[in-house]
Amino acid sequence: MIIENESYLKYLVYYIHHNPVKHGFVDDMIEYPWSSFLSVISHKLTHLKKQEVINWFDDLENFKYFHQKEHNLDKIKNLI
Repeated sequence: MIIENESYLKYLVYYIHHNPVKHGFVDDMIEYPWSSFLSVISHKLTHLKKQEVINWFDDLENFKYFHQKEHNLDKIKNLI
């Protein structure tokens, strides 16, 4: 499926990062060491194009804020 809307993309990123919390592996997504969430918020070098990901949310603070909120994922139900 082609993602044609940046809003969908943001919710998919959230969905992926929130999955370990949703399924009870951790209480907070920052606790899950195998997620790209940590790579995005870290200052460590990575192969992830993290600035591109951050730009989808405008800046790092908005990226973190978006991920702290609980979201209704009905908007992307057809993609997941």
